[in-house]
Amino acid sequence: MSHQHTPAHLINSAQFHRWLHRLHRQKALLRVLFFVITFAYWELMLHLILFKDWHGLLYPLLMAVFMGAVAGLITTGCRPKMNMILSWVILSVRFLLLMVYLIFWQVFKTAFSFSLIIGGSEGANALTQFNDLVFSAIHKNIWAIILFAIPLIIFLIFCIRNPKFRYLRPAMTMKWATAIILLMLLFTVSVNKANDDSYSPQSLYSNQWVKDLSLRKLGFDLTAFSDFKYALFPSLVPQSDFVAYTMPEISTPSDKMVNVVILSPARQKH
Repeated sequence: MSHQHTPAHLINSAQFHRWLHRLHRQKALLRVLFFVITFAYWELMLHLILFKDWHGLLYPLLMAVFMGAVAGLITTGCRPKMNMILSWVILSVRFLLLMVYLIFWQVFKTAFSFSLIIGGSEGANALTQFNDLVFSAIHKNIWAIILFAIPLIIFLIFCIRNPKFRYLRPAMTMKWATAIILLMLLFTVSVNKANDDSYSPQSLYSNQWVKDLSLRKLGFDLTAFSDFKYALFPSLVPQSDFVAYTMPEISTPSDKMVNVVILSPARQKH
């Protein structure tokens, strides 16, 4: 029996090796796949560290895969040097933002808000009161930071071994663009069906804004994008379900903590 299956096994093995060889030759396609895997890995790591469970990972991972594919395609449409620059800019900015969200959560037990730095000096001044706590959180989470940095190290090795960041062929770009559109449609349809409670993924996606719940149920990318948008344009925040940003009180020996509530002008309370 084993001899009868050997030819088919050898054919499958040969086909697999030919597929790997073609994939290896497509450096630009490998780069897109790297971005997809990296974004999903970062989303998974952030979720597990902040929330310490696997619950609610479907939509965050779907969005991470979508954003990774988009980012990967962005780095395949220009000349090699520009492709490399774009790759490092995207990876570095996303890594730094993830570290901000990670450390901010460890210190303040809530999601970071761009309102702290865009909405005025009040929030930024409050953050300067906690340098010691921030450095302590960085020290306590050094292994998590190293785990987040692994894709950057891998990408650096990839750059050294493959310094020419070639562009993706138009036919392949169209295939990936189609896959991205289908993935976004899948995400939208799935989220719109998820209506299990008053703060369901569907509600958070369309008409409610609660940063902590959004980070847990929709993931880093949608939360960061929505928060940045609302920080720039407070009037866009859903009126009926607005939840103010509140920095919790923290007891420290210096007793420097101040409570900060940032509201959009239309809803400020006196």
